[in-house]
Amino acid sequence: MHTNANPGPDGRQRPSGMLRRWSTLLFGIVLVWLFMFVIAPWIQKSPSVKPLADFIEESGIDASALFYTEVEEASDAELYMRSTLKYGPEGTDSP
Repeated sequence: MHTNANPGPDGRQRPSGMLRRWSTLLFGIVLVWLFMFVIAPWIQKSPSVKPLADFIEESGIDASALFYTEVEEASDAELYMRSTLKYGPEGTDSP
C-alpha cells in the first residue's frame, strides 16, 4: 500500500506535497489580502504618509501608472534633477 504522506524524523506522518503546496498558496493569498486591505490603508493614514497621499489625490496623479511622463510634476522634477546634475554647485564632482 502506497500513501502520499511521508514519515518525518520523529516517525509521525507528514502532510503530502500537494497539501503543503495548497496551504502555501492559501497562506500567500491571505498575506496579499492582508496587505491590500489592512496594512496598506493603515500606512496611508499614518502621519508621515498622509500628506503625500493627499497631495497625490488632490493633484489628480494616477499613482498606479508605471510611467509618469504625462504628469506635469514629474517633468518638472526631471528638469530640476538634470539641471542639478549638469550645473551642480562648484567644488563637487558633477558629470
